[in-house]
Amino acid sequence: MPSNSEILPQKQHILPNKLAEALYGNWRKVIPTLVDPQLKYYTRTLGQALEKMHDVISACGTHSCVLLHHELFPTAPSQPHMAVSVELLLFYRALFERSCDAINALASALRTHYSRQGFQVTDSWGDIIHKPFCRGLGHAVQWYDVLCDLVATRFQRPELPRPDGLQYGRCAPLLVQRCPACFGGGLFGRPVHQGGDIHVATDGNFHHHHRHSVGNCPHFYEPTYFLPKQFVDAVGLWIDVRHKWPVKAHAPIVPDEAIDLCENAYEAADGKKQKAAMDSFDDTSIMALICRHDIPLFFANIDSPGEQQKYSVALIEHLFSLLPPQATVVTLYDVGCVLVRSIAKFNILPEDVTSRLRFATTAMHAYGHEWACQLEHNPRMCVGLGLSDGEGTERLWSCFVWLIGVERSSSCQHCLWLIDCQATAIGSEMKADLGEWIKHRHKWGIKDQGCMALDVINCCETPVEDLRAQWTDQRQSQLLIRAHAPAPLQTTKTMLEKETASDDTLNVETLFSSLNVQDRFPELDGVNLDFICVLLMACDLKMNIWKRAIASFFEWDKLDRAVGGSHQMLGTKLHQHTCKAITKRQPALMTAIRKFNSYYVWIMPSIGEVPRWLEDSDIRDGIHALLKRDRCQEEQTCLVMEADNLCRFFWEELTALELLLRLPENQHFLMILQQRHLNFLQLRTQWSNPFVTLIQLTSLVEQASHCAITHLGAPQNTTPQFASVTMQALAEDEPVLPEEEDSAEVKPEQAALADILEGDIAGAEIEEDQDLVANVCAQVVWDSPEIFEPRDISFLASPTALLNDVCINGCAILLQMDISNPTVATFSTHDLPQIHYNATDNMLWCNSSWTRYWEKDVWVLPIHRASNVGHWVLCVIYLSRKELHLFDSLAKCKPWKHDVMDIMKFICRLLIVARYHNKEVHIDLDGWVAWPLTIKALQTNGYDCGVWILANIIAVLHRQQITELREDEMKDLQYYLHTCVLSLPVD
Repeated sequence: MPSNSEILPQKQHILPNKLAEALYGNWRKVIPTLVDPQLKYYTRTLGQALEKMHDVISACGTHSCVLLHHELFPTAPSQPHMAVSVELLLFYRALFERSCDAINALASALRTHYSRQGFQVTDSWGDIIHKPFCRGLGHAVQWYDVLCDLVATRFQRPELPRPDGLQYGRCAPLLVQRCPACFGGGLFGRPVHQGGDIHVATDGNFHHHHRHSVGNCPHFYEPTYFLPKQFVDAVGLWIDVRHKWPVKAHAPIVPDEAIDLCENAYEAADGKKQKAAMDSFDDTSIMALICRHDIPLFFANIDSPGEQQKYSVALIEHLFSLLPPQATVVTLYDVGCVLVRSIAKFNILPEDVTSRLRFATTAMHAYGHEWACQLEHNPRMCVGLGLSDGEGTERLWSCFVWLIGVERSSSCQHCLWLIDCQATAIGSEMKADLGEWIKHRHKWGIKDQGCMALDVINCCETPVEDLRAQWTDQRQSQLLIRAHAPAPLQTTKTMLEKETASDDTLNVETLFSSLNVQDRFPELDGVNLDFICVLLMACDLKMNIWKRAIASFFEWDKLDRAVGGSHQMLGTKLHQHTCKAITKRQPALMTAIRKFNSYYVWIMPSIGEVPRWLEDSDIRDGIHALLKRDRCQEEQTCLVMEADNLCRFFWEELTALELLLRLPENQHFLMILQQRHLNFLQLRTQWSNPFVTLIQLTSLVEQASHCAITHLGAPQNTTPQFASVTMQALAEDEPVLPEEEDSAEVKPEQAALADILEGDIAGAEIEEDQDLVANVCAQVVWDSPEIFEPRDISFLASPTALLNDVCINGCAILLQMDISNPTVATFSTHDLPQIHYNATDNMLWCNSSWTRYWEKDVWVLPIHRASNVGHWVLCVIYLSRKELHLFDSLAKCKPWKHDVMDIMKFICRLLIVARYHNKEVHIDLDGWVAWPLTIKALQTNGYDCGVWILANIIAVLHRQQITELREDEMKDLQYYLHTCVLSLPVD
């Protein structure tokens, strides 16, 4: 029963008093003693049926340990009057992840429930206590969470041996655990002007206030997401020191005038603007750093009036401290243009960081920036950023909205704990949904947007090279439009701003001559100065109208999208604020438009050729579609690498869990590790995506177990045993994939039999005897009847017969043996369908490693298009040139659209497989171009398509792009191939 002191009003303390320090000190002493009882509780309860509770619980011995043994957690460190069910605390922890802090609601619900059942909580005097559960339940929830965190830190993840070819640098384990898709890779060093290795976003939120009058409690929790205040303040002091030094000379790409306008337009750029009442709040906001998958990485607590640069700089600096020295980062920030100028002028960050760092604005806020700024910092115009938008912070803030009211009345330590716990829950859920994120981005981002962009490009009927040249010309021209004004005008502007100009110092004629108007516009030579003034005023008005109209359109668009349902519905307050802003700005916009219309407009013929991007709307649409298509192609490259990182992390984490389960010192944590192992196995389904299939992830399970056994030297019997939980395993009839060392490389002369071997081995069970593959391969003999059946030879003999796959594959090998070219790798007609039907990596390696394709620059890939009669085409892949040469004797364009997507996936999968087998390969899927070798049909009959692609293979082997043979010469080539086959030795 609670003591009388719990209901008496107490004096509020801003700082923790001696009583609070003593209480928290006792909790800190008790919690370590509860680790072993908690582990025993896990062992008894995980996966087991509920135990029957004893009617009477003996409190002999240590009270807390006895209570926890009976699945109860005390509400006080010593002499507790109340205990809470551990199952209720676990349920509340799961509820907290969905609805944030709900202690008051749960406590009130318990009081109401017990009251309706006829139970009342009274004090020693018999009076009813109105809030009997709130404080005790709050303590139990808080300290049980501390206990769970302490238990989780008792076992360390072992370090795993990695292949020699991947030790190019690794991110800190903390980052890898938070987002394995971004930080799980081992290859870094992509230049920032090509998109960098990692994309992050940062932003502040000024709704998370903490009242100064609430005070603080003793320290009980070490935040894992928040940067230490001392570190952030040290960064702020360094920035202040650097601002007092002379400005560093730099050559800005974007004119300072445009950056100044961006800085004045955004409150985030004004670090001195007070966004919260500092006399009422000590912590005014939080600033977040997230990855491109919206997973929170770190937070900084804002305790200044405005969003100062020290918070974003501290987050970036801390991120770089956890990255390998060659990793590059692109940071998206609302006012990234302002921050990059400050870093360049005052040398805030060291050179080894700035050389690997690039800034961009977020996609939504970019349209409020000056056009010159957008040309350089808009993520939709920046090369290499793909579809990263940087708006994930807004989605993160929407998840934190329920904490806003709770934070204002909680202690500082409690606020950090609440946000940290919520960020952990959000990050874990987003991490489990990475596979769905990749699927969604691939479907709705790459396929849909890429197809629409390609349709626009085709409609504009302008070559891609011309569109790219027009965009380069437009970008260069518009970056120079807002260049620095002449020195006299800059001086005059400074005097006018300081109101020190006089008639003596302000010489209008001199200022006008400094503009060199007559040199730039000869037609204005001798024109009245007043008329020129009108023209300049009209130009300035037009720019002003454009700026105000863009802002108005953005606000209207926000309302329209919310009403249309494509975005989250606006609340009443936000809706009224947006409408008020539109109404406030409308009079100034209309006044500027009326004033501009009152001027007489003088249209002067342009000297020279008018740029096509300026006069042709189709070119402008084509440029916009070209940029969208480029971003989609870059996004596909990012998704491929992220899927590869997920696959690698899945294997490494699973291997680490297998090792932990087999180590004898982890027997106390066995049930926790088994449950974690089971939960992690379920990620196979969630993480499967268009680039990493479920079969591939399943194959890694066996590899992880084998690696753990090999690392320890001998297997140990630690198979998880659950009473009511069944672990998902491979079905008995499912093929067990051979290990990497058992995937024998096929010799070139055996390549024609690869399809036959594939059919025999693909469905076989290779569980007991791993020598089966070697035995089969040992029986392979180069024998004509096994490669070319009489039926196949008859196809070659008939001038009107359609060649089958045996003829194509066999003749291609014969040609490569006859025409030696070490730079060419010739694949089978069955290799591309394996990609389409998601064959395993081991199967791909077994069927293609004989070509040693990782050493070749040219890949020859014959393709069969299924139809009523079938049709053969050819793709020649040039890796170093990033080109696909497409050959179709009928010169059809439309079918290549789907083939090219499969071919790019084919290239990516083979390069990744080669890298897994420690081959030195360079994966770069940016900027690939597919070219048709002919746009005019070379074939007029319906049966020579197979002979045409063999003719083109001969041309490639002779280092030519396309065959010079004519259609009437196809019969001669077919006769030659028939003769070569018949000349093969029988014995």
